[in-house]
Amino acid sequence: MKKIIFTLFIIHCTLLIVRCQWVKQYSLNPNNYGIFYRIQFLNSNTGYVVGSEPQMTHGIILKTTNGGVNWLYLTIIDSIYEAPAYYNLFFLNPNTGFVCGYWYKIFKTTNGGISWNGIITPSYGNLTYWAIKFFDEMTGFIAGRYGIMYKTTTGGANWLSYDTAHSYINDMYFFNVNTGFKCDGYCGIYKTTNSGLNWTYKFVLDSLGIGGGNMESIDFIDENTGYVTGHGALFKTTNGGNDWKSVFIIHNNQLWSVKAINNNVYVGCDSNYIMYSSNFGINWCKQILNTNYGFVHSIYFTDSNTGYLCTQNDIFKTTNGGVSVNNLSTEIPKELMLFQNYPNPFNATTKIRFAIKEEGKGKREKTKLVIYDILGKEVQTLVNEELSPGTYEVTFDGAGLSSGIYFYQLSIDNVQFATKKMVILK
Repeated sequence: MKKIIFTLFIIHCTLLIVRCQWVKQYSLNPNNYGIFYRIQFLNSNTGYVVGSEPQMTHGIILKTTNGGVNWLYLTIIDSIYEAPAYYNLFFLNPNTGFVCGYWYKIFKTTNGGISWNGIITPSYGNLTYWAIKFFDEMTGFIAGRYGIMYKTTTGGANWLSYDTAHSYINDMYFFNVNTGFKCDGYCGIYKTTNSGLNWTYKFVLDSLGIGGGNMESIDFIDENTGYVTGHGALFKTTNGGNDWKSVFIIHNNQLWSVKAINNNVYVGCDSNYIMYSSNFGINWCKQILNTNYGFVHSIYFTDSNTGYLCTQNDIFKTTNGGVSVNNLSTEIPKELMLFQNYPNPFNATTKIRFAIKEEGKGKREKTKLVIYDILGKEVQTLVNEELSPGTYEVTFDGAGLSSGIYFYQLSIDNVQFATKKMVILK
């Protein structure tokens, strides 16, 4: 069976282990057991993360207003309710947001987390809410344990119970108030086109005929193309959720989170790494994180390059999509070389290869690879680190740029070596 799984994994994805540029920004006390569950950013500066303190003594909410450089603890004071954990959040803007977690309340802020008001929800035993989505201050959904889902159009004053799932609901994704999806803990993905009144159900199996199990996270690139993580498998639809097929299989690994932006797809796993694709899930590489608390519970991007994620204990940030450079060969080249990018011209992504020679025994070269526009303005730094002699390749994602001529320049130890031209053609 292991041999079959391994073969299928190779068929589904071309796997490379890469040096990645996810920088740790914040950690909970490693001597205790706290967990981050979900992260969201509203712009390049303002973001929030929710979770629980050690042994789930109470829930925690952290906020940053400077892109994650500093994080501030926010406090919810409630006379009769002390949440042991907050599992999810949804902010409409930097000031107005909601958090949900254990039991019968969700909380709302309209001043960026300075103060919070509790919103009573229908009670159904020891109810836990895992998923939350609001469209404005009046209309929103909450869902969670027992497959329960509720909707309000009165800002939480009244709630309607909607069609339940087969198991607890872990996540939701809505394009608008009418069309959305939810995924449950028993291989199920549901779709509504009438604001939750009715749901179509898909029981999802991987290519081995095994159910997707715990469907933890769902995200879409557009109304046709979306992804959902299951136990040991990532599933993809290209027809708006009518069909789902497994993209890759890792049955000994829980896949906790998925984030899709343009042609990039990120999947958070439970062993200190992310699976990353720059071409809608056709090929994949593994991004290793510098953490001992490896469950990647949530990933969020503000644009193609700037992203954040939270593991059990840590918050990470990237400013280049998390991808640095692939080491193709450790054989020492005879000379420095900067190769022509391929393909060229290109639409969204292209690959740039370069070779570094040995200048001194054991010396690591300070290598910098930068993209410029035709006016000489820096567009993106692809590589900026010390590399050992060898041959390297990096992928440049120009999906957010307009058509035209661009240049890429290689510098070694702050000395310009070579510049080449490339063309984006859309």
